[in-house]
Amino acid sequence: MGNPRTDWADLTTAPNLLVAELWCQLLRAAGIPARVHPGDVPLFPALGLGAAGVRLQVPADQVDAAGLILASLEFYQE
Repeated sequence: MGNPRTDWADLTTAPNLLVAELWCQLLRAAGIPARVHPGDVPLFPALGLGAAGVRLQVPADQVDAAGLILASLEFYQE
């Protein structure tokens, strides 16, 4: 999931855990490490429900590149 010493930065907030994991997989496939913010995993992960969305994080030095990838998605809205 990345180097533990990586400086992670919030990229965006997904509406739920399922979407967050899909976006993470997309970014990883493009060579950008990505993770769900550890504090945002919902109480019932199987339902994919989060109270205020789920934050996606990437290394701080890759925020711009990751943002461009997500912005290219037809269904992504900032």
